[in-house]
Amino acid sequence: MRYFSHPQNLKIFGKHFCQKYQALLLLDSDFTPCIASKNPLPIPLLQEICKPYFEEIPKILPLSRAEFFQFSKYFDFQEKQAHIKNNIGGLFSLILQEAVLLETSDIHLESFHIKDLGIGGVLRFRVHGDLEIVSYFEEEVFRALCSKIKLDSRLNITDIKQAQDGRYATRIQEREYDCRVSAIPLYNGESLVLRILYKNKNNRSLESLHFTPSHLKILQQTLKIPYGILLVVGATGSGKSTTLYAILQSLQNEHKKIITLEDPPEHQMPFATQVKISSEFDFQEALRAILRHDPDIIVVGEIRDQITLELAFGAALTGHLVLATLHSNDCQSALQRLQNMGMAKQDILASLLLILAQRLYKSPCQHCQGGGCEHCNMQGIFGREVVTEILAFDSMVKKAVLQDCLQEYLEQSGFESLEQNLMRKIAEGRIVHKE
Repeated sequence: MRYFSHPQNLKIFGKHFCQKYQALLLLDSDFTPCIASKNPLPIPLLQEICKPYFEEIPKILPLSRAEFFQFSKYFDFQEKQAHIKNNIGGLFSLILQEAVLLETSDIHLESFHIKDLGIGGVLRFRVHGDLEIVSYFEEEVFRALCSKIKLDSRLNITDIKQAQDGRYATRIQEREYDCRVSAIPLYNGESLVLRILYKNKNNRSLESLHFTPSHLKILQQTLKIPYGILLVVGATGSGKSTTLYAILQSLQNEHKKIITLEDPPEHQMPFATQVKISSEFDFQEALRAILRHDPDIIVVGEIRDQITLELAFGAALTGHLVLATLHSNDCQSALQRLQNMGMAKQDILASLLLILAQRLYKSPCQHCQGGGCEHCNMQGIFGREVVTEILAFDSMVKKAVLQDCLQEYLEQSGFESLEQNLMRKIAEGRIVHKE
């Protein structure tokens, strides 16, 4: 059975009791209260604490040290929230500050009802790929908070029946951050997700991404070719944009005309003409327009449809280096997706230089080597490591594609797949084995 934090944990137990006994009040999947503890609990004291809230002491379960630290991670935030819960502007600022501190990629605000406890919403952060419950809100506070975010993002606060998209910019500790805001209606309320765009996070070199040396060498050699198209593929949240910016960073200089098409631009780059894509000025229109601006390198934030695909490949054929991302699981499925979007094999092979597929996996904490310490909140995990496969389209690969025997050729040629790269990095101690 799955357990999650009880909204009144700190109210009933108090922070001191929780930390002294490494004990928590939880809810199971049926919303039944239970107690989880690492240390033995004094039953008389427990009876006294529980008496105003429960007819009898809830069921007591064992709790590991790592589990306690994971559940108690947001105690300080919850205490601050309790003091300012009626200050909606202050609450929103507190959420953003906590999210940035933890390098959260997405903030989730969702209608979540526990009527007996007066709960109407839940706050979750996606940290290192996982969603974590941060806190809960009373119904009135949750609605006011959603309205505040929508208002600041220039969305219609009265419309909870249609999906809406907006943007929000803020400054935290002298650094600027942008958020993409998405609101969708739910049967019992609404859901808001804020994708945080870290403006300086993508300012990284290719060497800092920890590619396998052989993969890095293939990529760097391919980038010496002045025209063609290079695709970075992976699922949402797999680090495609970070890799794309790192590639661009390696190519950037004042002698090259670089034009990027992004929705939105995530990082300001010197000597790059960055075009903001919108509903009024989409990828197709922008691609047609920028060809008249004498570009050397074109970056397409994402290929989403057949027309954008054809324009991108057409630009590569006319002497431009095109960098783009595509949603796909691996190199071979990316190749198949290009065909499914309407391109013939011959047209693909005429322009395609390389496909780089990637995924992200949790890496062990470098301070404790996975044993658990204060730096990693006793989890033994901190940050993520990229796993890649790279397919360069040389004459032999092109021949195998045309003869429908690519898989057989790759097996015989020493191609390192995502799974093989993953196993290599696990053996090197760079990825947590249980991942």
